[in-house]
Amino acid sequence: MNNLHLSGLTRNNWIISALLLVGVLIFMQLYLLSNMGTKGQELNDIRTQQSNLKIENEILKAKILELRSNKVVLEGLAGDDNLKQKELKMIDPDTLSISAMN
Repeated sequence: MNNLHLSGLTRNNWIISALLLVGVLIFMQLYLLSNMGTKGQELNDIRTQQSNLKIENEILKAKILELRSNKVVLEGLAGDDNLKQKELKMIDPDTLSISAMN
């Protein structure tokens, strides 16, 4: 009779332990989801800001390269004494009747 009573207690202990473990796992999952759910939007915002900063960085690098090339051209022109300023003649399309008829 002791064996039957002891096996019933161990079975109940196993059931209680299993239910307690499942309860703890469910609680932990809900806790993680609630914390990570609020952090997900923050992570997306940070990633968006990071991609925007990368784009702005590339634009600034392109501007720097453009200014450097302009500087090199201007420095090259500054040493050339044969340069003369020319008068520009503007063509007004309203006064000229230019047509491309065949």
